Amino acid sequence: MNKVYLSQIEVYSTRFGKLSEKNSLQSQLYFSHDEAHEEGKDYLQICLEKCYKNSDYCDGTPESDTLDDFIEHDEVRYRWTITEIDLDLLHNYEFPKDNNYHLYTPAHVEYEYDLNGELLQRNHWWFIDGVNGSSGSCIQNREGDDLPEAGTKFNIGDFVRLKRPLRSSIGKVGTDTIFVIDATPRRADDGRLIENTYQLCTAGDDGKYLWDLDFHYPFQGIHENELVKHEGDVDEGGPLIFLSRLARSEYADTEEIYAQLIDQKILLTSGVTWRDIPELKILSGEGEN
Repeated sequence: MNKVYLSQIEVYSTRFGKLSEKNSLQSQLYFSHDEAHEEGKDYLQICLEKCYKNSDYCDGTPESDTLDDFIEHDEVRYRWTITEIDLDLLHNYEFPKDNNYHLYTPAHVEYEYDLNGELLQRNHWWFIDGVNGSSGSCIQNREGDDLPEAGTKFNIGDFVRLKRPLRSSIGKVGTDTIFVIDATPRRADDGRLIENTYQLCTAGDDGKYLWDLDFHYPFQGIHENELVKHEGDVDEGGPLIFLSRLARSEYADTEEIYAQLIDQKILLTSGVTWRDIPELKILSGEGEN
């Protein structure tokens, strides 16, 4: 087969919200996956080290934070992919129709790696003709999504956690945060899985209802393989139980409750009021003998 491999690397400084170095955006074409992997890994490491050495984390002392600390504290972000492109296929590509793209060969395959060169995920891409009135739109699916059990691991209302820390629309989320499954993967009319992703919700520390979370995927929600079922206890009187029952439509006015949660007319924790602060009680005349 006549294939090429496109290695793409981005390294961003979260402190300044821009590329960390002038050459921290690389796009290089190779004729071998092994060569793309070897050179891409080295280049990513160089970019990360340059960014680290130019930061406050590296002060030259034995007590200086390490590159691992730098990454762990989310001071820098990166994404490294190698895309396998079949040139013969692209020259004679047949656009899938409707939602039956699984019946067609993917336009290309994308491999995403971590900084150690370990495979994080493998994504299949299809070009779709005529989606939303346009030509050449893309949809993505992860390897294994066509297996019979894909999309059935979790149910509405289940409690789950992340397998690994991920960036999201609410900041970096660790593996200790408990979420509620709010929506399960969508399927086409013929039963085929469209996207093996779940919608999550949870209660914020400030009592706000957190929903429609973006985990920076090319698709909505979060992939099944990124989740693990929460096996621990959940506070019976806490907001997560309420959200689980709400997701299962166990309340009479489910839609109205959701609307009030989104508008923050309902908060998911009582929190601390000004009356609970001793100093304010004294200043307001409360608590005096």
